[in-house]
Amino acid sequence: MSMSPPLMRAFHMPHFLGVMVLMWVGFAGFASHAFGQAPTFSGRYDGIGIGSDAVLSLEELEGRVVGRLTLKDNKSFSLNGRRSGDMAQGSLVRNAVKQFFHIEHRALGVQLLIIPAGDDGVPLLKQGQELSFIRQGVQLPKPVSFKMAPAAQSVALPNFLNEFRNWSPQDLARIYVGLNAKDQGLISLFDYASAEILWRICVSSPPHKTLSTEQLAQLLARQATDCSAYLKMIAKVRDSGQIDLFIRRANFQFELIRKTYECDHQQKSQSNCHEVNALSAPLISEWRPAVAIMAALVKPQDVKGKVAYTPLSKPPVASQKATGVNEGVVAEKENTASALRSTIEAFAPVPQVRPSRSIVEPSPSPSTTPPDGPSVRVPLQRPHY
Repeated sequence: MSMSPPLMRAFHMPHFLGVMVLMWVGFAGFASHAFGQAPTFSGRYDGIGIGSDAVLSLEELEGRVVGRLTLKDNKSFSLNGRRSGDMAQGSLVRNAVKQFFHIEHRALGVQLLIIPAGDDGVPLLKQGQELSFIRQGVQLPKPVSFKMAPAAQSVALPNFLNEFRNWSPQDLARIYVGLNAKDQGLISLFDYASAEILWRICVSSPPHKTLSTEQLAQLLARQATDCSAYLKMIAKVRDSGQIDLFIRRANFQFELIRKTYECDHQQKSQSNCHEVNALSAPLISEWRPAVAIMAALVKPQDVKGKVAYTPLSKPPVASQKATGVNEGVVAEKENTASALRSTIEAFAPVPQVRPSRSIVEPSPSPSTTPPDGPSVRVPLQRPHY
């Protein structure tokens, strides 16, 4: 990699100092506060992209950032600057020819901007060159790949539940609106399940060729939001570390949707179907819009009288792997029942609200709890599929 001629032009020291003072003065008041919060620049970085042959070594101490940039053919530059907030800037020198540099943190490394100077010493920003670096020892994320979705517009609901997380957002949108009205209606009864479907559809940047404006309006009508606002709320949930909790609860509802479908098609015994209905009824009666779900995850409410969620061991069906909502659930009845029971415990408030009772149900007193029973009471009989 070779530097363009403008990058090698010299400029006068008085002009350089004047420009640097102007660039630093706006940040000087905040620098000391930022040093204690933002990550350090110290480390070694390998170039990626157009700068794949470059190596950057930085050391930060008390606000000063120094280092060395080595390009291919062993062309080496020294960096000398100061940190200002979450970025650093200063001079870049090779063979007494001085330029500017500006560096910022990125998720896996840093972004370096090399800025040449004009004859008058003013930075030529339009001629700047950006180089991306990844911190040594950090692995780049694997590219996202999706399975090929069925070409048919109509897909059976069990197949949809098994595969929707493996499809591209555009294919998911196409197949979801192609579900029959009864299957779409069943999914829409469950708030977390509906929220995840809407999330994935919004990522596809609708409307587009697989989802018309009218179809998008129908999806958003009950949610009283739009994709832009909803995706911003999801980003807050992600930043607060609550995405795993959301996926666990969505998985639980998708399993209930699956069991309800099987009951509707006489694939379950009547007693099992009664249990599925008993588990589903309180969730359906307490349906919330997707934005309300996300807002509650970002700022969990500590409401007096409500029983807090009790996280137990992560159930197999709650995995966030992109292998379908039935990930980890084996065909054997005993293992299926155990997995579903674990998901119920991880999802539901304890004790579970019955459809005929108020939303807030008091905790049992010690006298009403069997001495040899479990520490967590679930008043409904657990299903055995």
